[in-house]
Amino acid sequence: ASCGKLIDQHEGLEDLERKIIRAIGEPLKRFNEDALRIMRGCRLVAQLEFTLEDETLKAMRQLAANLKEVSGERIRAELFKILESRRPSLGLLALDACGALEVIIPELKKGDGIEQKGFHHQDVMRHNFATCDAAPRSKPVVRLAALLHDIGKVATKKENSDGEITFHNHEVVGEEEALAILERLKCSNEEKERVGNLIRNHMFNYSTEWSDGAVRRFINRVGLDNLEDLFDLRLADQVAIHGEANPEGIIALKERIEDVLKKSRALTVKDLAINGNDLAALEIPRGPIMGVILNELLETVLDDPHQNERERLLTIAKNIYSTRVVFDRPPVPPKQS
Repeated sequence: ASCGKLIDQHEGLEDLERKIIRAIGEPLKRFNEDALRIMRGCRLVAQLEFTLEDETLKAMRQLAANLKEVSGERIRAELFKILESRRPSLGLLALDACGALEVIIPELKKGDGIEQKGFHHQDVMRHNFATCDAAPRSKPVVRLAALLHDIGKVATKKENSDGEITFHNHEVVGEEEALAILERLKCSNEEKERVGNLIRNHMFNYSTEWSDGAVRRFINRVGLDNLEDLFDLRLADQVAIHGEANPEGIIALKERIEDVLKKSRALTVKDLAINGNDLAALEIPRGPIMGVILNELLETVLDDPHQNERERLLTIAKNIYSTRVVFDRPPVPPKQS
């Protein structure tokens, strides 16, 4: 039965008061028993907003390489707990301080010290951390995309003779690198698809000069269900750069999207007034050519939704196919005399 007496064998109360995380007993022994405890220590830094005790941190540094032997599933679980904390950057910086970040996500660590100049005041790694902090806490997948959104800048960095730094196509390279990371961490296909999509599209640059067709293509490219997540990522990126969000552009784009959707919701091949069976009825063979035709029909409809009528699309499909057959047909060899 409880007697109301506090039993504190490891001076935990003092550590709580000082906001310190300390391994029980011999730190090296604890982390040798299970290397994942190194990540757990960093996760507690994020969740409790405490700091690591010196000897504990020293032992974590000595054994961080052992995390290579821990399964991707277990690493992922701890990482997501960090992402769900109020300030993930605290745990991420702890991972960096103990050498664990370089072991589990070396692509992130490579951004350490990579300057960006211009309006960026942080290196690539710390900017990724700050963007992660600014993303919605209720959306861990968006926070994961925020954490990885600029990792492609390391491989794409170029500096010209005037000292100007560019990172052309870093979103494309970044998506490839992010998908490799998520594969190692055994993330779900849905997580990989969503994170890849957000990173690939995070450099969009809306202008009021966009045509309705351009807006529809943007929706088609991102996916209607992914737009809010992409906007959340953009706003988090702005906070990380400028200290505050500038939502005017996002608000204008949202209004434009709403207006465009009122006119037409035909945004994918599935929304066309005809399908593959209709093309087959025209004696168009199933296979790559059918996919090409359906995609060209979609481009037509994205430009002009009024074209999304069965008879019109069948006529256009016939013309596309006949043109393809003529131009793709191999030349007839000359007759032998």
